[in-house]
Amino acid sequence: MDEDEARKAFDALSGEGHGSIRTALIEQAQDVRTLAGQRARLIDRSERGVQFWGAARGQRGEHATDGNAASLDYESVGGWIGVDAVTASSLTFGIAGGSDRADYRIGDRATSGTGDSYGLSVYGSGLWGGFGVSVGAAGSWEEIKTRRSAAFQDFAEQLQGQYDARTTQYFAEARYRLSLGENYVEPFATIARVQSKTDAFGEWGGSAALNVDSSTQEVSFLTLGVGGQRVVELRDGARAVLEGRLGWRGASGDLDSVNNHQFGVGREFAVLGTGIEDSVLVAEINGTARLTSRASAFAGWSAQVGDRLETHGLTAGIRFQF
Repeated sequence: MDEDEARKAFDALSGEGHGSIRTALIEQAQDVRTLAGQRARLIDRSERGVQFWGAARGQRGEHATDGNAASLDYESVGGWIGVDAVTASSLTFGIAGGSDRADYRIGDRATSGTGDSYGLSVYGSGLWGGFGVSVGAAGSWEEIKTRRSAAFQDFAEQLQGQYDARTTQYFAEARYRLSLGENYVEPFATIARVQSKTDAFGEWGGSAALNVDSSTQEVSFLTLGVGGQRVVELRDGARAVLEGRLGWRGASGDLDSVNNHQFGVGREFAVLGTGIEDSVLVAEINGTARLTSRASAFAGWSAQVGDRLETHGLTAGIRFQF
């Protein structure tokens, strides 16, 4: 082979997509934090008691190449249900669970994968004058299946893998509300710690099948920004609440997605997938509208945009007051 052919062969053999998929799992955790944050902020604190809700959500993301690992695209869809409680002291507590299905594509490495995820989240919030605090924790359990092609010159194999992953996260937010009548402006700061663990596994399908070690990746996120809410009067006395947020998100910790791979009983070697971007812009737009005296609908859009990262998420659901 010449140099270019050899480089392409090494890329085809490397299995870098396994590390890139773990990066996607960490970024997808943002969607769970966004959903919990929407519920904590947008709940009507004047309605004491229990509120049930259900929501459908979807997310699309793209991680561009970092000059080493190839670009990764993914899409996920899922459904979540939850219950919130508002106490007499205007504290709120909630619990939610759901499942998601994700599809991953790494075109330049002839690699694809699917992920079936089941998650659980608990969260709470309080508001004292203009000062508000939200906290939460979430865990998800994923089953990942991968398929990739290792092909160069006269060599061609279709390789498959299957393994489990677990993603846990803890998050907290502080904000201060500057009231403008029923409307307000609200600076905020959010911190989150996300850990993703992937189990060891062995591929099958040919002599180029890899043995992949278990791996753990931990990333901390800090988000600073400002939000605002506006109440919109509709016909017949009905009202809708619109909320928007804009901020900057920084990341630190294990930003590189590193896996240790091995052919058969040969020597281990390290492979880097596409990593976590350390600085991105984040945005949200959310809305709530009352349908009846005990039911309301809500919807939201969220996004992250950086030099190598772009994600968009949509959420829509309905809430019932009991």
